[in-house]
Amino acid sequence: MWLTVATMAFAAACGVAGCASKPGASKPDPALRDQGKELFPDRNAPTSSVDAAGDVTEAEAGTWSVLLMTLKTEPESRATQAALRSVRSNGVPEAVVRTRGEGTVIVAGSFESPTQPEAQQLLRRVKELNIDGQRPYAMAYLVPPQATAVKGSMPEWDLRNARQRFGRNIEYTLQINIYTNPSGRPTAAELKECRKAAEEAVRTLRKDGADAFYYHDNAGSTVTVGLFTQQEVDEGFSLRVGAGKGLRDLQQKFPHGLVNGGGVKEKGTDSQGRPTEQLRPSFLVRVP
Repeated sequence: MWLTVATMAFAAACGVAGCASKPGASKPDPALRDQGKELFPDRNAPTSSVDAAGDVTEAEAGTWSVLLMTLKTEPESRATQAALRSVRSNGVPEAVVRTRGEGTVIVAGSFESPTQPEAQQLLRRVKELNIDGQRPYAMAYLVPPQATAVKGSMPEWDLRNARQRFGRNIEYTLQINIYTNPSGRPTAAELKECRKAAEEAVRTLRKDGADAFYYHDNAGSTVTVGLFTQQEVDEGFSLRVGAGKGLRDLQQKFPHGLVNGGGVKEKGTDSQGRPTEQLRPSFLVRVP
């Protein structure tokens, strides 16, 4: 029922334009690099959890976590364990080490869903940690469990096929919506409903001229628009007139990162420590 209601609201609010919010509703976040979050599985599938010091269980390996640091060292190495001790002593005592793809990461928390209040609270806490005037985890973000990608009914619009179809140099896409159960891991019936809703959203967006894609996994179904190379993203930071215009234009057309077709309000603080509230912006994710 939660998804049916959200889908109806999505159609009524957005009409033919799909997930695009009304112009002027919210300014897109200009900090493109801050939006470079990786929500899809690594191209080299993550291995099982490994942490001699952190006691990560196999069950925890199948949940969402806040990524604090990526390392080039082995999980059991002295350098990794020293980094872990430093993170734990600097405000994140619950931090643990895991392997992800071919690398080693330090993460915190174990959540069934990225929209779970506890997950968002931990993310805000670590991002706002101030140590000697620095915010060492300001770029922290939520990473998903090892996901099993699921084929959809329209392979030409499946994000998993984008690099094969449009070039191996494709790296990023703009996430504008995710269909999932905000309260926890979706059931099989809910996942089926999510996949149908995502594909319908992509079909609508395509009719409206947007280069939309879907991605199905065991956490839900994501809707994205556009494909970008690393160079195109980097150009967004250039002072050259017109640099990064394609991506910025797309962010202006799709300024919000929706959940089940609806806006999500995020609370935070400004530079003066005053509470703020804004709709979650759309953000870049890596193409799997």
